[in-house]
Parts: sequence; structure tokens; C-alpha cells
Amino acid sequence: MPRILDGIAHLSFVCGFGGRVEIVNLTWLNYTGLTALQSYGEGWHCAIQSDDLARFEDRWNEGIVAGEPIEIEARLRRYDGVFAAATFNLMPLHDGSGNIKQWLVSTTFGAISSLVEGVEERRPARRATARALASAVTDHH
Repeated sequence: MPRILDGIAHLSFVCGFGGRVEIVNLTWLNYTGLTALQSYGEGWHCAIQSDDLARFEDRWNEGIVAGEPIEIEARLRRYDGVFAAATFNLMPLHDGSGNIKQWLVSTTFGAISSLVEGVEERRPARRATARALASAVTDHH
């Protein structure tokens, strides 16, 4: 799966069932400046702007518990310390029995939608992109 993730232009990573990062792609590593080891588990949280972290973790845990795709907006730190508005799209990956075994997270950039008009029109497109990525990863795993 790491090779498939490296082919995705978005900052992407895969989490285990409980939401801890297990695999990150090269785009994530290059953007954040973190090593893979620093990114694993919950180590990657250091790249989330501290003012956004509590809300981010609450939404993350809600998504994991609900078992449904979810979007989370937060500011993400680049390797040089500059923060940018990012949308994290969490998509569950199911096993052959339909149980969630992992989560694919794809991160895109742009203005935080809560501050921008037209939010509802963009969300279906983001979800469709996340579903397509999850399908590609599941099909090749």
C-alpha cells in the first residue's frame, strides 16, 4: 500500500481501525518535514496548529466512532513552519466482510470552508475524491 499512496498527489496516510497512523506517503513527508517515524501513531498531531488541535481531535474521534466518512478542517504546518488551511478527508477502508479495518486520510488545501461561501457545493466533490482514493487503495491491497 505505501507505493499506491506515494502515487497520490494529496498528502495522504492510512490509519488503523482506532485512528493511529500506520503509513504516510512521500507527499506528506515532504510537505510537513516530519519523518515517517515522527508521523506514526499520533506523532503527526504536532503538524496541526495548536489552536485547532482540540477541535480537530474531537471531530477525528467522532468520525472514528461513527464509522462514516468525515471532513475535518484545520491549519497544517509546512516544513518551514508556515501554516495553511487544510481539509482532512477520512474514508473508512473495509475488509471482505464489510468491517472497517483501516482509514484512508487525504488532505487538500484551500480556504477553510466555514469562512467561505459555497461550502455545500464543494463537499460532494471532496467526498467523491476521497471515495475514489479509498476504492483505489482497497482494490490494490
